[in-house]
Amino acid sequence: MFIAHLKASYRNIKKHKGYALINIAGLAIGMTCCLLIMLWVTDELSYESFHEHKNQIYRVNSEQHLPNKITEHELTPAPLAPALINEFPEIIEAARITRTGNILVKAGDKAYFEKEIAFADSSLFTIFTFPYLYGDPETALDNPHSAVISEDIAHTFFGNRNPVGQFLNFNNKIDLKITGVIKNIPHNSHVRYEIFGSFKLLATLGADLEEWRSLGYNTYVLLHKNANFEGVNQKIHGVIQKHSPGYNFTLHLQPLSRIRLYGIGGTGTIRYVCIFSLIAGFVLLIACINFMNLTTALAADRSHEIGVRKVVGAKKKDLINQFLSESVILSFISMAVALGTAWILLPVFSSATGKQLALNSREYSILLLGLIPFAALMGVLSGSYPAFYLSSFKPDKVLKGNMFIGPRRSLPRKLLAVTQYALAIILIIGTIVIYNQIKYMKNKNLGFDREHVVYIPLRGNIKQKLNTAKAEWKKSPNISGVSFTSQIPTYMPSGTQGLDWDGKDPDKTVYMRWIAADMDYIDTLGLELKAGKNFINQTSTAGAGFIVNEEAVKLMGMKNPVGHQFTFSGFRGEIIAVVKNYHYAPLNNEIQPLVLSYLPGYFYYGLVKIKPENLSGTISFLEDKWNDIEPGTPFEYGFLDAEFDKLYKSEQQAGMIASYFTIMALFIAALGLLGLSAYMAKQRTKEVGIRKVLGASVASIVGLLSKEFMSWIAAASFISWPLAYFTAAKWLQNYAYRIDIGIWIFVLSTALALIIALIPISYHAIRAALTNPVDSLRYE
Repeated sequence: MFIAHLKASYRNIKKHKGYALINIAGLAIGMTCCLLIMLWVTDELSYESFHEHKNQIYRVNSEQHLPNKITEHELTPAPLAPALINEFPEIIEAARITRTGNILVKAGDKAYFEKEIAFADSSLFTIFTFPYLYGDPETALDNPHSAVISEDIAHTFFGNRNPVGQFLNFNNKIDLKITGVIKNIPHNSHVRYEIFGSFKLLATLGADLEEWRSLGYNTYVLLHKNANFEGVNQKIHGVIQKHSPGYNFTLHLQPLSRIRLYGIGGTGTIRYVCIFSLIAGFVLLIACINFMNLTTALAADRSHEIGVRKVVGAKKKDLINQFLSESVILSFISMAVALGTAWILLPVFSSATGKQLALNSREYSILLLGLIPFAALMGVLSGSYPAFYLSSFKPDKVLKGNMFIGPRRSLPRKLLAVTQYALAIILIIGTIVIYNQIKYMKNKNLGFDREHVVYIPLRGNIKQKLNTAKAEWKKSPNISGVSFTSQIPTYMPSGTQGLDWDGKDPDKTVYMRWIAADMDYIDTLGLELKAGKNFINQTSTAGAGFIVNEEAVKLMGMKNPVGHQFTFSGFRGEIIAVVKNYHYAPLNNEIQPLVLSYLPGYFYYGLVKIKPENLSGTISFLEDKWNDIEPGTPFEYGFLDAEFDKLYKSEQQAGMIASYFTIMALFIAALGLLGLSAYMAKQRTKEVGIRKVLGASVASIVGLLSKEFMSWIAAASFISWPLAYFTAAKWLQNYAYRIDIGIWIFVLSTALALIIALIPISYHAIRAALTNPVDSLRYE
């Protein structure tokens, strides 16, 4: 029976080559898109899956309770981890970790700057099961002057030999003994560092690890297998307030598996996982609808075959099996094409998404085994409606030729086409919204000038020579400003609650962000002072005063705070100025109250405003002066506008991926209309001939054959617009500053869908209209 079905399927495919090719192409493109997206989604869902105790690991997050809102943070106080172990028997281990960067690492005659180095407790390697090559994970970081390195770092400095017992020098000041080597941490981990120093070292360097009111550390805990997560969550809620009464922070646990996906405050990748999964489903559904539509459209051509089969004794079950066999065969052919195409496109897709997506031969074999039932399922789903529809024909009506008379017979086909284009329009609207939000964020006025501003990490001993560096750099006519600050304005700055001012309610706890800045910070970034005067030249922090932004003024409830006393983290002075609000953090975050203070000990970056002429020459000048002032410490720099572009890299990648797959969806839909319009033009051949004989123009015939398709697009718009608006509005809620969803987006999306639909439709309509009416009237 199977051989008979196979032969019949082959004959039918051969007879309708064009339609078979369209079906195969549509399904293959849909499956290719689905495969690539599912590889991306699988990679996102695989984060942290390699840890042995992954279901028992949690990060402790903090929540700050402000008068009008609650803000979530991933940072916690240093003494929290020991307190959790001592006070809660459900917690097996707790570990603290903090990161620092731009440290000069040396071993022998080799040296380079490591951008991110972590300092952690030894218990981190009990919680996270990073594979060890050398050393004991339980004690590796017990000594303050110890370090654990990755195999890449080991190979860089020591070749293929065991480096345990060797030393690394940090910033020409501290020697750390290597006590362990771990395998390179997989890319699908949010804890990825090349070097781990001992957390105990921080105490020897002067860090106060007993301060409960300083949030600067990540804390991870390992719960017992049988521990009640919700119970522990409730128990730890008030730990900070217990040890520091009046400090309005609470705690909660975040499962390890949710850190990548949900992040802090909805900043994770779950929204993209949902969006891309939705796109994959839409593209595949559009391809399946194509298959159903073209197969049912060809029903009239196969009606006599069906009638004769039924007359000679074929049962409905036999016909269903026949049609399902045909669709499954086409599905397997499409899957074979999709596998080859996905394999070819995978490197390009990996590069576009910034991921390490690759399949070795073993993984490809597993994927292939998994796709066999998937291809069969797609074949059954795509062919189920046509199979049941075609097998239900009555043989007497079919052979009399009146089976397909009346609009009711074409209703399912119309509904499928409308659904197909509704999905396509939703994808177009979503892509336009993503693109415009990215454009808005990149072009929004941030309240300061980021163009042609170079940032320079202050490494080595340069911090002791800042006045000399500023004076030397300013000698260039191409440099218009030099400033020093605690951070570049691309990431959320630190905050503090140690605040007081004239008239403050003593029972009111407030929180402000703060940035250390010198007297040239305002001018270098082009900030606008609303009141007061800038910092003056200072040799110490005494009398330097504070500059606050407009949000801080609102928080303090003052009309003009200039001249009022202000206390910040133990420093007391006057508020000397108010600066206009500016975006000192990504646009995902609202502008929060900010205080600028003159604290040279916290200067970590230089900001240099340069003229656009001769950029390379100016950079060389900066480097030469650096080498004169701080020889032996490598000079590094970056452009502020480039850092801002990096902030929205994930959004840009999402927009690009969405646009690519939307184009594929539209192409599949256009393929379907190409076949459908060809069939409908063929069905109305005689009608077109008669109309031409009676004097109908080419334009009127084209309009006649096209208007039905246009009504389908109109119906699709009516369905898709509200669904797309709801989805887009939900996505935009992740951004504190966002675009408005104007009606023009919906009109443009429908217009694009209409134009793409008109291309295949017009081709067959014009071709039919130009056919000689004599040939049309002879057509059977």
